[in-house]
Amino acid sequence: MPYAAITYRVKPGSEDALAELFAGFQRVDTPEMRDENGESAGRLLGTAVFVKDEFMVRVIHYEGDFVAIAQHMARQQGVHNTEEKLAPS
Repeated sequence: MPYAAITYRVKPGSEDALAELFAGFQRVDTPEMRDENGESAGRLLGTAVFVKDEFMVRVIHYEGDFVAIAQHMARQQGVHNTEEKLAPS
């Protein structure tokens, strides 16, 4: 089953703040992805975050159509909230 990863640059020494941020992460509304016809398009199997020095990597484990997964994740309020806290405007 495939994985996708997103990398972020973070301040070294911010591990505790990042752990607190992700401890309160609002999970996706459903791990099941459906296409416009209501057919199964994919499934989110898990996510993980790793931090080392000034790098953070968010890994997504999924099955199915990556475009459907990406679109589903982009609609999730928890993802928007977390990304805003990571890089406030």
